[in-house]
Amino acid sequence: MGPATFGEWTTLGSFLVALVAIVANMGRSSKAEHERDQSMRDRLDSIRETVERTQQTIDRMDSKLDDHGTRIARVEEQVAALGTRVMRVEQELDRKGDE
Repeated sequence: MGPATFGEWTTLGSFLVALVAIVANMGRSSKAEHERDQSMRDRLDSIRETVERTQQTIDRMDSKLDDHGTRIARVEEQVAALGTRVMRVEQELDRKGDE
């Protein structure tokens, strides 16, 4: 029980052309969507790498900052100790000068 008239053949042909067009369009849409997804994944990977490098730089800077803080504390202690020594020497000289 196939198409018997020219109109039925035309309808069947139109239906097949429309079906092929829909399938082809779906294929193109799927490919375009995949390309957009891949592009987004590439951008996200690039952002992740940048964040990791930035974090490594921050960690190194933080370590250096801790080292510098420790060194500054030591220098401040030495300056305070030297200040105390200078004051004692000045007081001793003042006492000897008064005698």
